[in-house]
Amino acid sequence: MKQAILSYRSVQRNLRCCILLLWTLMLASCETPCEEGEQADVATPMRLAFYVISQNGQSGQSSTETVDPDESKIKKIYIYAFDDQHTFPDFYEDPLVNHGQGANGSYRVEMDIHGTGQKRFYLIANPPEYIHSQLRHSITEGELQSMIFCMQKPIQQLSQIPKKADGTLNTDQTSTGFPLSNQLTGYVHRYTNHEALYLTHNDNPAEQPITTLPLFRALGKISVYAYKETAAPQPTVGGTPAPQEDVSITNLEIFNYTCDGYFIPRRTAGGLLDLEAMSQKEVKVGVQPVPLLKEPITVTSNYTSQNQLRLTYFYICQNSYGKGIEGETIQGLPDIEGNRTTKMVINLSDGRRSEISLPYLRRNDHLHIRIGISLNVIKIEFKEWNLNTVTPDWDDGLDPNKHPQTNQ
Repeated sequence: MKQAILSYRSVQRNLRCCILLLWTLMLASCETPCEEGEQADVATPMRLAFYVISQNGQSGQSSTETVDPDESKIKKIYIYAFDDQHTFPDFYEDPLVNHGQGANGSYRVEMDIHGTGQKRFYLIANPPEYIHSQLRHSITEGELQSMIFCMQKPIQQLSQIPKKADGTLNTDQTSTGFPLSNQLTGYVHRYTNHEALYLTHNDNPAEQPITTLPLFRALGKISVYAYKETAAPQPTVGGTPAPQEDVSITNLEIFNYTCDGYFIPRRTAGGLLDLEAMSQKEVKVGVQPVPLLKEPITVTSNYTSQNQLRLTYFYICQNSYGKGIEGETIQGLPDIEGNRTTKMVINLSDGRRSEISLPYLRRNDHLHIRIGISLNVIKIEFKEWNLNTVTPDWDDGLDPNKHPQTNQ
């Protein structure tokens, strides 16, 4: 009898163990796919497709003005997307765009993105070597925002863009392309009918999707032109006007130019370029004059205000100090120290000399300086070429109301 009771209790205990084991297995079979499915949704990225566009106003150039095709070519591209949920950013890179041939102003990107919602994008193209060496997957936003571009003096060839952080000009005649960058914020959403993502300006899935993101040049550009001003009637010699002597520009120099600054632009909450913030890293000033002409250039009477002679062009770092040109709604920062406004000196063959103060110059702007020469006056005009194309209000380029998106 005692043995039977023990056997019964043993069976009962074993039965309870079996039931408990079955219950545990049932729970596991229910819970594991759910948890894995949720984790998969979080961990598995989806594809976001868009175009990056080089915004340099090339289409607004004069028909007589030659343009270096490298100004808009995308040779290397690096894109980061940060949010507040992930430790590391999503990262896209193509160090050999089109197998090293580059893309002429437009390049399609298909980027893997984790999650949806607000994303802060950082776009970098054609970085100089000392910037490129910092572009790793685990880089932080602070490191990107603090990157400095340095150039010891203005350059006239893109192959001279510095490869070293000290800003010394490159001399090996190899070009890594024109440095381009941008920073912008958008919202990522998931399509309801297929496995892909799209981007909008605001946190509204019903908005028109954004298909293009702009890249801006990290340097400004200045072109200098000259012409003969129309002269008043001259005394006659034997019934014919006395001939006017041609004048040569013997020297053209620039000084008080900026030598450094942020590589990625800073903007105000309204989207405008934040000159105050940008100026915090505009520290080095080139006070020694840099000659811009290789030899004297004669300005004949064939060159008029409608047919100007192009003297030179050059690339230069942004300078947030100085007055705005006519029509500008925003002025540059005041030059309290007295050496932050860029100056240009013009010397003529007849001994005349003129020193002019240049307006503030933002990265990506293309400033035209027009020098009109008459017998008594040197007339200077400033024109910012095709301003709306070159710098579209300095917003992030995402607002479809300002920038109609193309279905490419």
